[in-house]
Amino acid sequence: ELTITRGTEPGCVSPVFRGRLIAASRTPGRRDSLTARPDYTPAVKSLVFHQAALGDWVLTFPLLRALNAAGHDVIAVTPADKGRLAASVLPNVTPIDIEQHDFTRLHSPDGHRETSDRIRQHLHDATHIVSFVSDGRDAWAQNVRTLVQGTSHCFVQPRPPDTWSQHVTDWHRRQLSDQGIALPIVDAPASPPGNECVLIHPGSGGAHKCWPDEKWEHLLSQLEADRIATRIVLGEVEIERWSADRLARWRDRYEIVTCDDLEQLRREVADGACFVGNDAGPTHLAAQMGRATVAIFNPTDPRIWRPIGPDVNVIAPSQPGAGWPRVQTVLFAIRMALRR
Repeated sequence: ELTITRGTEPGCVSPVFRGRLIAASRTPGRRDSLTARPDYTPAVKSLVFHQAALGDWVLTFPLLRALNAAGHDVIAVTPADKGRLAASVLPNVTPIDIEQHDFTRLHSPDGHRETSDRIRQHLHDATHIVSFVSDGRDAWAQNVRTLVQGTSHCFVQPRPPDTWSQHVTDWHRRQLSDQGIALPIVDAPASPPGNECVLIHPGSGGAHKCWPDEKWEHLLSQLEADRIATRIVLGEVEIERWSADRLARWRDRYEIVTCDDLEQLRREVADGACFVGNDAGPTHLAAQMGRATVAIFNPTDPRIWRPIGPDVNVIAPSQPGAGWPRVQTVLFAIRMALRR
């Protein structure tokens, strides 16, 4: 028994059909009246500290989008490549590299004593400091509180507790609300397809989250029979993990692009018509970029971890871990995404 959902932002009700795959009409999400305006000078500035894997970072994009729509100038303090990615995908986001020694010092007791004037100024200029790198009780929190008084300090735990059953972005929003920042729900805009190519990303940071190899190869043969153009997107994880035989076989059979950095991945996603992947960072990125996205789940719970975007189909078992979807189900979802 499989479930496929088409959804926008969390908090919106989308059709769910069990046992059979049905073309579900898109349900518009709630949209706040506040929208980002390029000529608007924000009255507040929010520094958002984050340091984690790509998927976890992209799952903060709805929060960053909402901060911006609520009038916040967003400064993303995160690894440089992820900050540049956010600045390319989201409006009015300025990146600062967190992997500077001054920021690293904040994790050490009394690290504030050696913080440079430049970093102090960034902190003093902020109206809100939102941290995904501290629980509010550690040395990082103590150092920042010592350096900056009179600024709102919010601490967000990236991953929800085991008892949480809503989307992870609702968990983020709940924590901010409890600390005085109430945010609207702002949908990611849809984007027109770049071409008719279906992008396939068969990997994930967690090997247990990957659809089996033989199912990917069966799907690719079916897409070829349907005369649907495909391009395989591989990253450093796949290059490191895959056997030489598998890499050679796929390179002989399929068009493959190896993305060496996040900017190249962003360009590939922007250039496609549909993105198909596992529960992985690139799949979450495609959804947030407004690309038609087919996400394949099994061990993880899509209620909590599904990609968020305007045109997302999640294919999952009725219960997490109950089994992988059939190739024909995924193929039908791709045809739906391409409107064939």
